[in-house]
Amino acid sequence: MNIVRYPITNGVWAGSIFGQSTVFSFGEKTVSLSALFESPDQEPYHLKGLEKAWEAATSAAFINRSLPGEELIEKILTAINATIKESSISLQGAVLVTEELKVHFSTVGESEVILSDGNSTSCVSAIQRGQEFTAVTSGEVEPGDLLILSPSFLAPELRKRTRLTPEIFEELCLNEKTLVLTASSTEPQTPNEFDESEDRHATRTQQTVAERAAKITSNILTALKSVRLPKLPKLRLKLPKKLPKFKFRISSLSRPVTIIAVLIFVGGIYFAGTVLSERFKIARQAEQPPKTLLTLLQQTATADTVAFLTTEFEFSKYQSLTESEKSTFHETLQQRSIEPLTATVQQALPEKILDVSSLGSNLYILDASGQLWRYDTTLRKVEQSGLIVEPQRVLALKEDRILVTDKAGNIWLYDGAATQPISLPLPQSLSSGTKLVTKYNNNIYIYNSQTKVISRISGFDRDIINPSTYANTETLGFGLLRDLWIIGDAVALDTSGKIKIFSRNVTSKEVTAAASETARIISSATGSIHLNGRFMTTYSPELTVTKTSFLLTPETPEVPVLQSDTVTVVGAGNTLYRLGN
Repeated sequence: MNIVRYPITNGVWAGSIFGQSTVFSFGEKTVSLSALFESPDQEPYHLKGLEKAWEAATSAAFINRSLPGEELIEKILTAINATIKESSISLQGAVLVTEELKVHFSTVGESEVILSDGNSTSCVSAIQRGQEFTAVTSGEVEPGDLLILSPSFLAPELRKRTRLTPEIFEELCLNEKTLVLTASSTEPQTPNEFDESEDRHATRTQQTVAERAAKITSNILTALKSVRLPKLPKLRLKLPKKLPKFKFRISSLSRPVTIIAVLIFVGGIYFAGTVLSERFKIARQAEQPPKTLLTLLQQTATADTVAFLTTEFEFSKYQSLTESEKSTFHETLQQRSIEPLTATVQQALPEKILDVSSLGSNLYILDASGQLWRYDTTLRKVEQSGLIVEPQRVLALKEDRILVTDKAGNIWLYDGAATQPISLPLPQSLSSGTKLVTKYNNNIYIYNSQTKVISRISGFDRDIINPSTYANTETLGFGLLRDLWIIGDAVALDTSGKIKIFSRNVTSKEVTAAASETARIISSATGSIHLNGRFMTTYSPELTVTKTSFLLTPETPEVPVLQSDTVTVVGAGNTLYRLGN
């Protein structure tokens, strides 16, 4: 069963409700632990102890991960009940353990567990008004089912609904005070995902939600039949050998009373058996610390390190490590031939950085608003009479020769004039299609995405005239180019991850790299750098990998710029970061 938080924030919420879900994967076995606690007396601080008890219980569950779900929930409820007794907490809530499509849960107070298939709903928990968790219900759900751990104030509204849509959840889940889980036999869904597709009902049986809910609820009664009553002490009494014979007759009037008495007696035995069988062995497991980013990395196979960092790395998790743990994190990466690079803020801008071009020690930065900036030791706006709409790339040729391209395929010139930028007239062969612009010596090279042709304009000054064909990327086996550099030969990266070195229409070297929507490449005579997310791969001039680096930046870098052979700067969000020491 996969956990979908819609909407949910783990932790103690404003008001008096605590909710949390944890998923453990043990090889082929996946177990999820979920809880929702509500303080009827509206005292949030009462839940602090329960929060700690829940963390200890889930840690203990991890230690006992080989146990079946019904035994895991018993151990969890043992810890919760002990906390309730020690703290004299008034509580309503629900605790749920799932193993694939098997569910085990317990409720206390007026909190409920509700089953829904998106079209109809039904309560599967019997309301227990005791002060502690005393019984566990078990059952099975079907792919696509929703299990809702609902606080008391929300349950009546949820049960009224015949169809649960994202809009209804948004309306009902006031202040994010509910937990929603969905049963699935597929890969885990992403947070805040709510599946409304028709095919999620394809594997269902023909039973209604009410019928399946009744089957789950009935399992609490079925369990009573297997309760083993405690052994009573044996009493040896000496009785007389001859007992007097008593004659008695049950009249028709007294027969109903006798039957009722027998039923009460049998019911009492069942009740006592339930309480005794649900009493858990109170044995607290030593609390285990939650897994950190370092722990997860160490438990990941070396061959899976790149995949792990791509999907699991979050800068906040990295920052939560101690300095010692960070050092170990770095050492672990280095042992796996990945160089961790720390980032120092070089310059922050008001808007997101789209592209950067270097000219000597100066950087020219294009932001998402269409504003151009110049940065050496201070940041200054480049004067312009208007902002460029949907800007894309910037290329610095000289201090008074800056080119900027936009999504419409225009090329703009900044030359120090009062009316800059100026839209340059383009010959017909370059008039349409988005552009990539790069330079080499006094020449500029323009890649046209529509024609797939790289054109060269020799001795560029202020006009784009007499373009000649340098290469046809379609002939060279490229897809749509994402980046282009001329370093004598040309180095290009396309959207599929192909990196090729070529001169005119002849390829000399090629390699396929990882590709994302923001992958970029920069090249120089000493080699090339491929930036793909937080990974930066350095290639030799022959396109062999010389180094793989992982960038420890708060945001995912999208813009690379090589200031010199020893200093690299990347743009992430609205900030330029200097990498390394």
